[in-house]
Amino acid sequence: MIRIIDRAIDKVLSGMGVAAIVMMLILAAFIVAQVFSRYVLNMHVVGLFDLSVYCLIAFTFLIPAYTLAKREHVTVDVLVSQLPETIRGSLDIGVYLVSLLFPLLLGWYAWQWAHDSFSRGVLTVAGLPIPKGILISTIPVGCIFLSLQIIRIFVKNISLKYGYARKRQIPPRGSKDNPLIAPLIFMIGIIICLAMLRYMNTVVGLAILVLFLLFSGMPVFIALGLSGGAGLYFLIDPVTMPQVATMAFKAVDKFSLTCLPLFVFAGIILERGKVLDKVFLMLELLTGRFASASLVTTILIGGFFCAVTGSSVGATGAIAAVMLPLLVGRGYSKSLSKWYDCWIYYRSDYSSFHGIYPLWGNYRRIDRAAIHGWDWAWCTLVYPLYRVCCSPRRGE
Repeated sequence: MIRIIDRAIDKVLSGMGVAAIVMMLILAAFIVAQVFSRYVLNMHVVGLFDLSVYCLIAFTFLIPAYTLAKREHVTVDVLVSQLPETIRGSLDIGVYLVSLLFPLLLGWYAWQWAHDSFSRGVLTVAGLPIPKGILISTIPVGCIFLSLQIIRIFVKNISLKYGYARKRQIPPRGSKDNPLIAPLIFMIGIIICLAMLRYMNTVVGLAILVLFLLFSGMPVFIALGLSGGAGLYFLIDPVTMPQVATMAFKAVDKFSLTCLPLFVFAGIILERGKVLDKVFLMLELLTGRFASASLVTTILIGGFFCAVTGSSVGATGAIAAVMLPLLVGRGYSKSLSKWYDCWIYYRSDYSSFHGIYPLWGNYRRIDRAAIHGWDWAWCTLVYPLYRVCCSPRRGE
């Protein structure tokens, strides 16, 4: 019975992945149609703008579960990758148990918001209005499947840890062989961070919580979502927690993001035309050929194309997929390459603190220049040098 349910979930997630690809193709077709109708036919097609935004919203909230099933979400594994595989598997039990809080909270508040929108008959403010609750409902639906996938990973990790030991009849030889030690330490760390948030300096506690979740190997979007919710709760007021769903919805309800498929298409053109390879080699000559030169070059290319396109999101979409095989081909691990591809967005836009905005919202006295200076040194010098020196294979 369990296997039947598991296979059914796999088929549903695969279907969601196919639907996401179709939505991206439809979105790209809508954008091309808008450009053609405005600049060639000199006319405006009513509804194309709105349909583009609707596709983007649905895509954003329905795809995370499928991506998690493929283990393609970005994680910071600089510390976790150095742990023995047995401890790493045990740590995942605690990490995914805590990760389950994010889709549950987001889905609950989004469901309340959708229910309220349906009961009030709220429509989208657009040329092609539809009930806003339909769009909001994509959040709880996506959270349901994301929760199921997290539970599947959690159960799988437990069954692997206990099933292997029971099958082999291997008694625990020490604390490192006990699958409960790593999750227990992780939970204690969470409790300490929350205690610092509640009883000590809130900003420092929140910063430590963000770093603790990120370096535990938790998917970045979940770590930032949980820390953002903690920021709303402790820095502002518990009554603001429903804003978690509102902020997530408004973050993607932007027309500028609908051009993302075309930026990805532009990246494919750059790859096939070998243009990006030449730019990469040119910047490598400027940065030198030391261990982390290719990682620094990746961020420089992201900043260059961000200046050309005027969009950090577009630069990431166009460059990230092309830079990943280039970095892997130069001997870097796939996880490190994906991590730096994501940093293209952050470093090409200095204002990209949206994921942890509650951390800075009421504390503008912090010298942002100093923050950016340290951050630049970290992502271009300290971190890549550490990663490439920790393993015989670069960044493994």
